[in-house]
Amino acid sequence: MQAHFGRALAMLTILFGLGQVGAADSPAPDPETVHATVGEFVVSEADIDRRVAQEIARRGNIPADRQETFAQYMRQRFARTLVDEACLLEYARARDLLPSDEEVAARLEAEIEEAGGRDTWSEQLAAQQRTPEDAGATARHRLALERVRASVPTPPDEEIAAYFERNRERFVEAESVTASHILIGVGSQDSAERRTEKRALAESLRQRLLAGEEIAALAREHSTCPSKSKGGSLGSFGRGQMVGPFEEAAFALRPGQISPVVETGFGYHVIQSFDYRSGQPPTLENTRDRIVTLLRSQAIERLLRDIRESCDVQRP
Repeated sequence: MQAHFGRALAMLTILFGLGQVGAADSPAPDPETVHATVGEFVVSEADIDRRVAQEIARRGNIPADRQETFAQYMRQRFARTLVDEACLLEYARARDLLPSDEEVAARLEAEIEEAGGRDTWSEQLAAQQRTPEDAGATARHRLALERVRASVPTPPDEEIAAYFERNRERFVEAESVTASHILIGVGSQDSAERRTEKRALAESLRQRLLAGEEIAALAREHSTCPSKSKGGSLGSFGRGQMVGPFEEAAFALRPGQISPVVETGFGYHVIQSFDYRSGQPPTLENTRDRIVTLLRSQAIERLLRDIRESCDVQRP
């Protein structure tokens, strides 16, 4: 049922220009209502008005004395946004990157399934003052954007290597530890006898850890550190982030090891290490994936900017 509905809806949205940025070969709108034309795609004044209404509905209560100013601002914003979307669609069309009707249908079918069915999906659209045609327009634009992004090639090896050499220092990873701890807090009011009792409690918890109990459970039950809510986890940290005795003990551990009881100004700690990074100098091999991701991201941003700036926008 949902698949059949999705295919029918996709065809409906295609036939009616997918609601927001319409193809120029769709039924021609009144010239007085056209905001801009980009190649085969038309942005109408009604498209912009609809986006503004949807944004106002999404934001909820806007003070009456600000509604007109807000609507004017939103109108300018969405006029630019819709023209930019038309530019992207025209760029994709000229390079055979536009999604097919079947791909738009599949995206809509996935949205309907994720929403829990056609009725729920329709209710969600209605709450946003969106129509199925609007959903089709959004699906088409997102698919086109994905295809344009995917069309950007992986940078050549020479460019990757050159970037690494120019930015080697950016990839230096400092020495770090990932650890959890149990803190038995000590206050200035605690007597020497009370301090001895608390140290003994810390030592007993350490023995339980050595016997195989989980630090997360013991930390939740006994620790006085706010990290108890996370099972004592401190995440990853580098040198200089913890008090001296704690840092010295934590960095002396290797994954899986448990420290002796460590005394600091906060009290008595038992630390368990889960990961240790030595901070070795970076190599091209272990930074290549990050460099490729970064260079492709930069190339994609340049391409999208060029699409906007070079777009041939015709206005009435």
